[in-house]
Amino acid sequence: MQHEQDLQVLRSAASPSKKPDRTALFECLVRTEKSNLAISRSDLSETAASRLKKSLTGSWQLVYTTGTVDTQDVTGKKGNYFPIKAVQSFDCEAGVIKNGIYIGAFCVLQFGGDFDIVDARKGAACRVVFDFDRLLLLSLFDISIGGERKEDKDRPFFSWILCDDKIATARGKGGGLALWKRI
Repeated sequence: MQHEQDLQVLRSAASPSKKPDRTALFECLVRTEKSNLAISRSDLSETAASRLKKSLTGSWQLVYTTGTVDTQDVTGKKGNYFPIKAVQSFDCEAGVIKNGIYIGAFCVLQFGGDFDIVDARKGAACRVVFDFDRLLLLSLFDISIGGERKEDKDRPFFSWILCDDKIATARGKGGGLALWKRI
């Protein structure tokens, strides 16, 4: 019952309607993370990576973020609704990630690179590890920013909590939580 109520709050936060209080949203994200980890451990019908691959492809607009654990400690805040349009796109077949910042419909800055979905370790969430090796500025300047590919353990990652047809939630390598809506 609580899980369904939390999903309603998360979906409400991702909709254009009145947004839930950011502290309440943070608490829902934490409960959803705990609940979904318990579900993942008990459901072995298919791997977490294959489930995530089925649902992740597409574009996701960042709705809410807590920042890293260090940022939370400094600011004393549990998180904020994201004030500008930031979109992450995943092509699971090609293993390509793009992360763009928009002004209106125009992408002013986009990072791109590769990603891998790493199956869940025992008691942990499935991870998406990634590297950005391209920077596209104002859709005019395509700049290589990559070096040698790092080992998975050294790459940034998201530990996915939930990904369905409307919303996605994850915890980043720095410990921050995020909520996206599918667009």
